[in-house]
Amino acid sequence: MPRRCIGGALSWGLLGIRSSPFQWRCSSPELKNSITEYENSAGEETKLEEYLQQVSLYTNEDIQENRDKVKMMTIHTAKGLEFPYVFICGFNEGIFPSRKTNTKEKMEEERRLAYVGFTRAENALFLSDAEGINRDGSYKYPSRFIFNIDKKYLNYVVELEENFIDNANDFITNSENILNRNNNIQFNVGDRIIHKSFGAGKIIKIDNINSSYVIKFDNSETYSNISFSMKLENENSDNFKDNSIDGQKNLENKIILEIKNESNNQIKNWIESAKKYI
Repeated sequence: MPRRCIGGALSWGLLGIRSSPFQWRCSSPELKNSITEYENSAGEETKLEEYLQQVSLYTNEDIQENRDKVKMMTIHTAKGLEFPYVFICGFNEGIFPSRKTNTKEKMEEERRLAYVGFTRAENALFLSDAEGINRDGSYKYPSRFIFNIDKKYLNYVVELEENFIDNANDFITNSENILNRNNNIQFNVGDRIIHKSFGAGKIIKIDNINSSYVIKFDNSETYSNISFSMKLENENSDNFKDNSIDGQKNLENKIILEIKNESNNQIKNWIESAKKYI
C-alpha cells in the first residue's frame, strides 16, 4: 500500500464507522502522529491491516489507571471493598429482598446484605428502583430497606406520592405477616405426619405464600392444603410408638374422642390407617 494511504483510509473509512468523516478527518493529533510514525518506520509496503494490529497491542496498555470507569459486581463480590460512589440498581420488593425470602431469618440475611452494599460507598450512595407492573400483574414497589432509612438522609430525584407509599407499606406489612406465619413451619417436605381428622399422610410441598403444607393423605387421591397453624403430629413421635395392645386401644380411644363429630366410616378408616404406623 503506498505511503500516506493509511491516513486517508482511516480518516474516510475506519473512523467513519465511529463518527462522521467530516467531523474526524484524522483530526486527532495523537492519531496523526501515530500514523505518520508507523508509515515512516514501515516504509513503502505499509499495510492498513498491519497498522491496526500494531495499534491493538498498545490499546490496553495506554489506558491510564486513574481514568474514570465503572465497575459492575454483585454485593457479595463487593464485600471488603470501598468506592467513592456506589449505585445499587433494581432496589425493588421481589428483587432486593428476593421474592424467595420466605422466613424471618432469610429476611434478616437480606437486610445484612443491603447494609454491606450501602457501606461500600465512601462519598455518595445512589439507589434506584423500577416502576410499573410485574408479570403477575402486581405493582412494583421500592424495597422495604429504603423505608428503613431516615428520610433526612435521602434525597429523592422524584418524590414518591403518599398513596403510593401507603400501598407499598401495606404490601410490606402483608409480607411481614406471611413471614411471621411461616415461622410456624415445623415439618419439611417428605415428612410423614398424622392429622386428627384425615389420618396419616406425607408432606409434598410447603406453600409459603398461603402459609400451608401441601399433603398427600394415604386415604385420599388428591392433595390437601393444611395451614401451618393446624396441629399435626410427627408419625414417628412418642404418641404413635406404643406397639402394645393397650397402647393401640388407648390410641383408638383418643382418636374417637378427638373426632367424635366425624362419621363412623371416617373414624373406622382413620383408625385402620393409623394402626399401620404404630
